[in-house]
Amino acid sequence: MHDNKPAELSIHFERASNLVLRPNMIIRASRIRVRFQGEEIARVKVQEAIQVPKLERVDQAIITYFDVDFKLWGTEQSAYQFSTWETLEVGEYIYPFALKFPNVNFPPSTDEPAGFRIQYKWSAHLDGASFQPGTRSRMYITPYRPIICSPPIKDWSLNITPRSQSLSQDAKILIHFPSKVFCPDEDVQLHLVTDNIPRNFTIRSVSYRLHKYTIGYMTQHKGYVKKSKMITILESFLAVQLSTESERIPFHIHIPTTLVSPSFKSRHLNVYYEIIFVLQYVDSKGIAGMAEFAAPVGITNLSNDHLLHVPNLTSVQSYMDSKEAPCFFDPVLDAPPTMRYSDNDGNTSPMNSPPCYFSLSDLPAQFIQKEREERTVFSSRIIQPGMANELGNPISVYPEYNGCDW
Repeated sequence: MHDNKPAELSIHFERASNLVLRPNMIIRASRIRVRFQGEEIARVKVQEAIQVPKLERVDQAIITYFDVDFKLWGTEQSAYQFSTWETLEVGEYIYPFALKFPNVNFPPSTDEPAGFRIQYKWSAHLDGASFQPGTRSRMYITPYRPIICSPPIKDWSLNITPRSQSLSQDAKILIHFPSKVFCPDEDVQLHLVTDNIPRNFTIRSVSYRLHKYTIGYMTQHKGYVKKSKMITILESFLAVQLSTESERIPFHIHIPTTLVSPSFKSRHLNVYYEIIFVLQYVDSKGIAGMAEFAAPVGITNLSNDHLLHVPNLTSVQSYMDSKEAPCFFDPVLDAPPTMRYSDNDGNTSPMNSPPCYFSLSDLPAQFIQKEREERTVFSSRIIQPGMANELGNPISVYPEYNGCDW
């Protein structure tokens, strides 16, 4: 490729997946590939305490869950034979492709808190002739959500009875939940339950807020650093007028779809939810009081009813346990060819073959699926104060032990 203008290379998604190459000049290339990657990034800015003047340090860890590519055009890359190249004229070239995701749950996409993110990205690559530099498209980020079902429904109650001399030991104020786990766009019917509440004890209101917490964590040489972000998903209140000593007052919460993703924990991130209830009351002496209580809440994207309706759902594995990776295949097929997995020595074994039976593969090299191997790249650099503002203020390093198990 000798012209001044680089070749344009783009990828877009229609009813089927297509890689579109629009060269604005004659190009010579050995192959065109599509690439799919999943990665988790943890990036923090910490204070260098021993430096005078004070300096700051940016530490970064990148965990690659998988990195797969697929040849759409050109020659196969070989270890024993030099790859030839071909010429592409000016015009538009469309290369369809298909991808099968394994029956594995990876962490959902996120970009919180600042410096931490989990992303799944596509790119297209054109390899130059005879190892000359090639070109590639920009990265295309695609959102991903794992398939997680709620457990069987089991109701429970949160005790929000305040400590007050106006209440006897038998007095109870409860919030009754129909379940412990909910899904986005679900209407949740709750009940405020009171029992043995004297008439001279007045409950004015019960307010509630659904909070989402995202915690980023990274180990350091002398401990660990932690960043957190809290978002209020919804908030409202329930006005209360008690007419008897014991009542059951219904109210509902609608779990929104915006800003709500499944609860999860990964190598560096933890996302969880809780509902905060604030009880405002006036005791028998006319003294106003307030009490706050927290209820843990789990969020999934499928209710328990889907457990038997989604094919092979019960065989889904965690990415921490499975070595399977996404697999590209020819889009004219309904599914990838019979998969064979390669060990570290390059030997292959059919999925249904007896143990320790190995043979030379009769499939093209790009259809032989290697076991997924996570890799972690760590980097660190010293910066002047005020740099890397996108990471916020520098954070402190905590001692290695703080009574908390990540």
